Amino acid sequence: MAKQINITYDIKSLEKTMQRIELIKKKFDTIIPTLFLDRCLDYIISRANEYLDNYVIDKSITSDIQTHWRKETISKNTVRLINDSDKAVFIEFGVGRVGAVAQHPNSAQTGYEYNVPSTSKDISGQWAFKLDEQKGIDLVAGYYRQKENVILTKGSPANMYLYNAMLDLISSGMYKTIWNQVLEEQL
Repeated sequence: MAKQINITYDIKSLEKTMQRIELIKKKFDTIIPTLFLDRCLDYIISRANEYLDNYVIDKSITSDIQTHWRKETISKNTVRLINDSDKAVFIEFGVGRVGAVAQHPNSAQTGYEYNVPSTSKDISGQWAFKLDEQKGIDLVAGYYRQKENVILTKGSPANMYLYNAMLDLISSGMYKTIWNQVLEEQL
């Protein structure tokens, strides 16, 4: 589709111009917002997965999080990105006493709680649990100790792979680049 509209002073030219304007309007009402939001989510997923690759976490946990992204359309102008991995929230927000000290910036508004009372913790707030080789350890290296088949931890800090990916979209201006790419393709 041409980027400019040339109009001459005859009925046929005006009708053709009106048809092109209607087509452009229709694309702005349907295709363009959807494509833009979808590509923004793709960027966020890609960046979040890069952040995850840089954390020293059990690779089975990293892989599980990276393969459980799901996009949900709420309305024409609203989308939601969901990660269905059981461990995604623990890595993103952190856990335990350590997580309570290094909290996620959105923990209060989401109602996320740190260092919740548990019968699995000792008086110092340390968990001890058996290592399940098939499930992996959902803690960042350095925030747990292993004694034979037992893991000891006071938790881990927020590792904001998703939060940072969203900030990257905004602070880098990538959303503008994506918008311009979509317009270039569709108009």
